[in-house]
Amino acid sequence: MFKSATTMTLYFRLFLFFPVVLAIVGFTVPLARDIGIFQFAMTVMIGGFIPYFIFVVLALYWSFKHKHTNHTKAFILAPFAFGACCFIYGLIQAYTNLSEPPNLFVAFGIASTLTVIGVVVSAAYSWSALGIWWLGLKLRN
Repeated sequence: MFKSATTMTLYFRLFLFFPVVLAIVGFTVPLARDIGIFQFAMTVMIGGFIPYFIFVVLALYWSFKHKHTNHTKAFILAPFAFGACCFIYGLIQAYTNLSEPPNLFVAFGIASTLTVIGVVVSAAYSWSALGIWWLGLKLRN
């Protein structure tokens, strides 16, 4: 079961929506607000919803276009793709929200900070999900 490309594709697609599910549970279930992981998911979704939405759309498009490719590469590269989405979004947001005249160095710094945070959080999530997949493979063999 774990070895099929279809299963890995499904796992990759579910992986994309899990942070959204955590954030929704964190917003709607009163007891979940006391648990750190739900608070963290809510904070990440509030701060990075637009770049994450763009990333999910592009990743889903890729996963439907490349159904039988190695999704391990996608898990490894996902943080960097998400970082690119964060950088572009951060640059646009910083540039449009800065006082006149806009300072490009400040906008670049804000976008870079958002990118680093996005890559680190996404890497922790993506690479641990890949580790769980590999652990599942080892335990099944």
